Amino acid sequence: MKEFKTENADTLTRIRKALSHGNMEYASTLIHTIKGVAGNIGATRVFQSAKALEGALQTGAPPENLLMQLGNDLAEVLESASFVETVIASVGQDKTENLTPSTPLDDSELCFMITTLKKMLENNSFEAESQLQTLLNHLAPDLRQRAELLAHHISNLEFNHARHELVALADSMNLDIGG
Repeated sequence: MKEFKTENADTLTRIRKALSHGNMEYASTLIHTIKGVAGNIGATRVFQSAKALEGALQTGAPPENLLMQLGNDLAEVLESASFVETVIASVGQDKTENLTPSTPLDDSELCFMITTLKKMLENNSFEAESQLQTLLNHLAPDLRQRAELLAHHISNLEFNHARHELVALADSMNLDIGG
């Protein structure tokens, strides 16, 4: 995720610059690249926006609204990437040990949250990041530390590994979410 964030922080600026200089080939390459990467990591909205922009570019200069849509969608993914970095930085640090879980949840509510996260991981969804943060807010400090590897896998887009870690976490909590 860090790599995606680093490599694409200025992608829209580079696309706009290429278009303003009439370098359609470079703009097309940038758009095609972000489309492919977005497809590979499950950033569906970025993929769809880039695909629309790529199609429009083939018929002439793309409309501003398509550039804005790609920018908005890309910004959301980059913001999520930053959020995950923050979560990973906080999980397992001493400061998390001093936090108390927000509203305690009963087992059925925890099971629902974990099952929802598991489905997101199975679908390679970026929404897994925010679901993980919500879950972490309801876990005791010792369980937050156990979730460190889970957060790491999500940040690296290793959704299958993250799912296995999540199942192990649920098992340690005596919650049955299915393997």
